[in-house]
Amino acid sequence: VVENPAIQYAATVTSIDANLNEGCVFRTENGGESWDRLGGLEACWSLSCLHQISEEVLLAGGLALTEEGPRGAIYRSENRGQRWDPVLWFPDGVVTDIMQTRDGRLYAATGWNGLIFKSDDMGHEWSPIAELGERIHIYCLMQDAHGDLFAGIVRDGDVGQILFSEDGGEEWAAAEGLERVTAVYDLLDTDDKMYAGVSGMDMGWVYQSTTRGRTWSKTAELINTEVRAVHCLLEYVPENSNIPILLAGTEMNRGPSFTQVYAKQQNQSNWQLFAGSIDMANAVYTLAKTPHKILAGTGFMFGNIYAYDIEQKNGVGNQNNYLIPQTFDLTQNYPNPFNSKTEIAYQLPEASDIEISIYNLQGQKVATLVQKKQHAGYYKLSWDGLDDKHQAIASGLYFCRMLAGDYVNVIRMILLK
Repeated sequence: VVENPAIQYAATVTSIDANLNEGCVFRTENGGESWDRLGGLEACWSLSCLHQISEEVLLAGGLALTEEGPRGAIYRSENRGQRWDPVLWFPDGVVTDIMQTRDGRLYAATGWNGLIFKSDDMGHEWSPIAELGERIHIYCLMQDAHGDLFAGIVRDGDVGQILFSEDGGEEWAAAEGLERVTAVYDLLDTDDKMYAGVSGMDMGWVYQSTTRGRTWSKTAELINTEVRAVHCLLEYVPENSNIPILLAGTEMNRGPSFTQVYAKQQNQSNWQLFAGSIDMANAVYTLAKTPHKILAGTGFMFGNIYAYDIEQKNGVGNQNNYLIPQTFDLTQNYPNPFNSKTEIAYQLPEASDIEISIYNLQGQKVATLVQKKQHAGYYKLSWDGLDDKHQAIASGLYFCRMLAGDYVNVIRMILLK
């Protein structure tokens, strides 16, 4: 829950000296322009995750170094991070992710021992509900739109899997389709598909699923074969388009010198470099969106937060202008033939007065889908087979025509009932 997207929190690890680390939390209230360090966390060695329950209540998970030895830890704050109290310490593990389900339950994933904890009281008390295995490291948890739970893991040090549970986390099964994957770092559920960021024996990949996460397949290969892993995923919709953009933060094989973020439109298959390379880092571990910026949290050598102004630059990368099309285009509707609904994608390289209409075989206009000025960008719309009077039209062959300046294109559509 993010009450104000201009307010963001960052979990970090700082080095006090050569032998001592300290986990701490920073906050920005201006979309990333400046950051303030918040209150200390008792015995905290490192932080791996943050979760915001409400405007005031936060949870942080990581590793504590206590007098009894290392402990997996969850801390809770009720005053926006000014004061933190430990609410869970357990041996032989580290808290790697915290997730809240639609019914308000909280789940915490752990590394090294494969435990999953659950809280029914907003993070005050935690109890283990599943033990996936001693040699399992859980990197991420996710709940899909149907209420099923998913976990991205690495088993036995080099076998990456996606597990799913249909009963709230009591029983887990392995999804199929992951090939030569060594770890699953992030999971994302969108209106269109589910996505997973992974590392592979050859390079890092983004996998996708259209079967509610039961089977998975690779998306297109990322441009740079030096990509070792995809650590984080983010979807956002630019203001100049209604086509979602998927971002993937990567870890590179070479140096601590640079890393990259890749992007892909929902209606495109290929990945493109987003906003150029990020210097002085070899991994992007998290991505977030403020009202006007994309934020990237990086490591290993240097832990910095980089900002990319999507409003000022209108979503155009420093080296690639893939977010702004180069030509006008109207693509074939899908599905075609269609029964109750079909989708039509089109693109504009510049702001244009546009009209998209449906005609019958007699050349009569039966429906106007778009008639207005639109910014440059990629667009997608749905047509439900109704005319301008909201009446269902008969089965048959129809024509969809797009007019934008001097551009004219017509596609054939078949409605079957």
